[in-house]
Amino acid sequence: PTAIDISLKMSSLLVAAGAGREAERIAERVVAFTRKVPTAVGVLFQAQMVLADARLLTDGPEAALPEQLKAISILSTQGPSPMLGLAWRGVGMTLRQLERNEESAEAFRKGAAAYAALGMTGYEHALRLDGAESLFHAEKLDEARELIEEVRGLLAEVDEAARAPHEMQANRILAYMAAEAGDLDTAAEHWLEVADLAPTAGLSDLEARLTAAQLYALDGDHAESDAQFLRAELSAAEAPDPAGATAEVMRVRAQVLRESGRSEEAAEHARLAANHARTSGDLAQAVYLLVVAGDSLHQAGNALASVQVFEEAVETAREAKMTELEATVHVSFAAVLKAMGRGPEAEVHEAQARSLGR
Repeated sequence: PTAIDISLKMSSLLVAAGAGREAERIAERVVAFTRKVPTAVGVLFQAQMVLADARLLTDGPEAALPEQLKAISILSTQGPSPMLGLAWRGVGMTLRQLERNEESAEAFRKGAAAYAALGMTGYEHALRLDGAESLFHAEKLDEARELIEEVRGLLAEVDEAARAPHEMQANRILAYMAAEAGDLDTAAEHWLEVADLAPTAGLSDLEARLTAAQLYALDGDHAESDAQFLRAELSAAEAPDPAGATAEVMRVRAQVLRESGRSEEAAEHARLAANHARTSGDLAQAVYLLVVAGDSLHQAGNALASVQVFEEAVETAREAKMTELEATVHVSFAAVLKAMGRGPEAEVHEAQARSLGR
């Protein structure tokens, strides 16, 4: 590799490490040097893209956008290239961050066209769907839906494995659109489509099922919500960190149950979630979940069990030497004790919180 290659690699690694300013300085030098070499168009493009990434990291999307457009202008004179599609995708994402959504949709369209010119239909479909999402954010709902259906029509002739990621993307966008319109049941159904497609794409269905479960609960369909939470628990058991994933599923379920007025069930799930979080090694999460359980038991009118769980939360935080978290638990415990009419005990916990810095 040449010195330029090494410099570019170093700059990319610095961006990945979060050292944007250092990456920016190296990329600027490479850009300045390669601009003087007419045959170094490819290297100049790469350097310009790295510079854009560095500017995005250090100064945000407003600073990155001009550098991304410069990269496109460098490459656009060289004929069809997959890198041109990639660059337009970057511009589309940056414009979306800036909430310039119609312009974002146009950038994705240009990226899709770059891939189409090379017959790279998979990438083309992905960028057209990205464009549909930007149209949704621009409140161009009819155009977004029309574009999605057009892409899905083209996908009908593609084999299932290749089709799945695009169908997942399409269903996510349709779910957002349905939720925005207040049609939570339809939104949940689209998330279940995502969940069903996920294994074909080699992905977990956990997040999609968890989202569907929450939407069904918001829509008042608690039976279907409970069913999807159970499916999510099964998926969590197959995750790389099954205890941590199960803790997250049960945390969300406890939250939904609390919001539905099912406080005793919420407490039960929060306790179970705390146990899984502890198994996963996330003691801070375990303490938080014990507080949720204690508060839920108080809401359910079970004062004795509530106090016992809060005491467990205090002890867990203390044993873990999480001073700030322990202080927060004392504050929460004091609030519940006051609500129970146990003022003197509440004052003890308030004093303990103050002694710990709260």
